[in-house]
Amino acid sequence: MARPQINICGKITMIAFIILNIFFLLVGLALVGGGSYLVHTGSNLDFFTGSRYFSGAAIIIAAGIVTFFITIAGILGAIFLSKCLLGIYLVAVVLIVVLEVVAGILGFVYRDQVTDQASNIAQDALNEYFPEGDSRHKTATNAAIDEIQRDFKCCGWVEPNDWNATEYFNITMSFPGSCNCTDTNDPKVPCEPTEDGQQTIYMRGCRDGVVDFFRDNLVAAGGIGIAFGLLEILAVLMAVGLCCCIVGAKDQYTTV
Repeated sequence: MARPQINICGKITMIAFIILNIFFLLVGLALVGGGSYLVHTGSNLDFFTGSRYFSGAAIIIAAGIVTFFITIAGILGAIFLSKCLLGIYLVAVVLIVVLEVVAGILGFVYRDQVTDQASNIAQDALNEYFPEGDSRHKTATNAAIDEIQRDFKCCGWVEPNDWNATEYFNITMSFPGSCNCTDTNDPKVPCEPTEDGQQTIYMRGCRDGVVDFFRDNLVAAGGIGIAFGLLEILAVLMAVGLCCCIVGAKDQYTTV
C-alpha cells in the first residue's frame, strides 16, 4: 500500500486536525446521548415546538449523528491522506457553518414571531389539559405543563386567569395542583389564595419565567455557539491545508 509523503508542517497539521475532530466526535456522541435521554424521559421541549416529531430531542439526535459521520470522514481522510474524504468533509462543514449563520440571522429577525408562536402553543396546551379520568386526558401534555409550572413557580401562561377559560377549570372549578404555591415566604415568588380559599397559587404567569430563563442563558449559549463556530472554521482551514500538502507532495511513496 502506498501513500504520498507530506512535509513536517503537513504532518503537524494532520495531527492537530485529527485531535480537533476527535473532540467533534465526542461532541457528536454527547449530542446523541443527550437527545436520547430527553426522548426517554419525555422532554418538555415538545411543549414549545408543538410537535411530537419535530421536537428538540430529535433535532439534537440528528445533529449528533451528522456530526459523528462528518468527523469520521475527516479523521479517515487525514489518516489516509485522501483528498476525496477531505473534500467531502470540507463541503459538509462549510455547509454547516453557513446554515448556522443563516439560522442565527433568522432567529434574530423573527424573534418576535417565535415568541408569539410559543404563546399560541402554550395556550393550546392549556386547552388540552384535562383531569385524570377524562377521556381527553393526555399524560404527556399534563406532565409538561405541570413540570414547567413547578420549575418556574408560575401558573398559566400570561397569568393564572388563563386557566379560567379552559375545560379543566370548568370541570374541576380549581387550578391544577402544579399552580399551588409551595413556599409562601419567598418574597420573589408572589402567591395569593384563590377566591374560594381552597388553594394558594402562584400569581406570576409562566411566560415571564420562561422568557427570563432564555434571556439569562442567551449570552452563555451565544458564546458557546461562537466558540464552536470558530473551531469549525479552524477545522476547515486545516482541511484545506492538508489538501494543499497532498497535492503538493512529491511523487515519493512508502511501500508497506
